[in-house]
Formats: sequence, C-alpha cells, structure tokens
Amino acid sequence: MLLALLLVVLVVLAIDTYFTLRLNGLSDRLTSVASSMAAGSSAPAPGERPWVGVDSVKTAPFANGGQPVTTVHIVNSGHEPAYDLRSNTVGSLRSATTPSPEVPGQKGPLATTGLLLPNTGGNLTFFANTRALTADEANNVRSGQYVLWLAGRLDYQDSKGHPHLTTFRYRYDPGMGSFIAAPNGNVAN
Repeated sequence: MLLALLLVVLVVLAIDTYFTLRLNGLSDRLTSVASSMAAGSSAPAPGERPWVGVDSVKTAPFANGGQPVTTVHIVNSGHEPAYDLRSNTVGSLRSATTPSPEVPGQKGPLATTGLLLPNTGGNLTFFANTRALTADEANNVRSGQYVLWLAGRLDYQDSKGHPHLTTFRYRYDPGMGSFIAAPNGNVAN
C-alpha cells in the first residue's frame, strides 16, 4: 500500500514538473540547445546565446554628502547560460571638464556565481567602500561641476566556450537625479 502511494506521488510530481517547465518555456530551450549540440554547430545562434548587460541603475540619495552607493543590476536576457562570468568595474568622481573614465581594459575576477542563467540577474555595487562625499562635493555634483561616473566590462562565455564582452559607461545626471548611459562605451558582442 505504501509503495503504491509513493508511486502515485512520484508520477504526480513528474507531471507537475513537466508542465511547469513547459509553461516557462525551459524545456523548449533545453531541447533546442541539446539538438544544436548534437548537430555539432560551432556557435549558438544570436537569438540563442547569452546576452548579459545592464538592466537598471539605482543610487542612494546623497543630498548633504554621504556615500552615493549605486547598484547596477545586470541580467542575462539570452536563451542560454553565461559561463565564467567576470566583471571589472570602476566608479569615479571627476570634474565636468575632464574626459570620461576609460572602460577597464582587462577581465576582472570570477564573479561570485560565475554562472548566470537565462532571465536571471545579479548586482554590482559602486561607491560602497569609498569615503563619503562632502557637502561641497555633493553640491558640485548637483550643480554639474563634478560628475559621478560608472564604467565596467562583463566578460563571459557561451555554451561552446566562445567569449563575449559587454562594456558600459554611465554618468550621473543631476537634472534627473539618476545615472544615464553615456554616448559611448556601451558595447556588446
């Protein structure tokens, strides 16, 4: 009797798992990846590969000084996992008359997860371990005399081991009270 009950529970779980995967489209993507691997294709199609990039940028208020702690949320919007994920980032405060910072030229260390599944994300934090802005510096940022910058690179691989790179550069816009993408430095391959 107990064995029959256990068998029924396992069948129900298997059916529930199957329909959950179908509803989420995961089984279709896994079947597609498996068939492309079996066919021996050299690289995933552009629509099937991982695409890791910036999803949103949020910063803590710094009206009278303080740390402008900023969180950059990245997401893999592709259809397969991004492997060997590495990030190299820099945040800086510069005079508005100086050029924007360069995007780091080297890969960063392996990210905490190292693997970013499709439709999942992670956070990069800027200015959390730096000194607080003085009240004068915060006023200069709000007036546009100083600019807060974020720049970085995300290196990762697709399932075939092909390297991909996303770079980003954002600047703080005092009129909007948030970071906006700079005209250059935002590239993905």
